[in-house]
Amino acid sequence: MDKKAFEKRIQDDAACRENFLKWASANLIRLAKEAAEAAAAGAGKDSSEESESTTNSGESADKVEDDQEEGSNESGDSGGTSSNSNKNES
Repeated sequence: MDKKAFEKRIQDDAACRENFLKWASANLIRLAKEAAEAAAAGAGKDSSEESESTTNSGESADKVEDDQEEGSNESGDSGGTSSNSNKNES
């Protein structure tokens, strides 16, 4: 692996980690807000309404997760190739 390819991989890996941290941070904030809202509104709701809100939250989390996987697949292509070459060098 030449120096330019190695530097490119380092940049790609750093960008991937940064995107993941942004995604994880946004999800933690969203989950905290949802938990606070559920706790505040939980006293007045019956169990059927709570299960509906949980289902809706899961669906939106799946969409965010799918978006993250698409981003990982795009930037992960170069990483996958170089990791295979590392195995061949051993």
